[in-house]
Amino acid sequence: MSPSQTHKQHDTLVITHKIAPASEAQYEAWLNKIMPQASTFPGHLGVNVIRPSRSGDAYTILVRFDTLENLNAWHNSDLRKQLVAEVSPLLLQNDNTEAVSYTHLTLPTICSV
Repeated sequence: MSPSQTHKQHDTLVITHKIAPASEAQYEAWLNKIMPQASTFPGHLGVNVIRPSRSGDAYTILVRFDTLENLNAWHNSDLRKQLVAEVSPLLLQNDNTEAVSYTHLTLPTICSV
């Protein structure tokens, strides 16, 4: 790989939640509680929330960490388990999670003359 290229990897916890009807406001309040908590864990790189476009569709939350070890520390933490237990009555299905690794390459800009 040339010096002008960068190679970055991060690991993402993909969380999918189907919310009970009329529970969106409570769920959003829960998101506002859990997201700052996740950010206190080592290696946290950010969170994205993909909200459902239609009622009844699932929320997808992407929580990024610099390493799989740091992701697992958050995912398996007592704090996260406690917060998921709090939101469980609002969920139509169990807390659905998957860890995914991403690698990004940044290539040099090619200028045409």
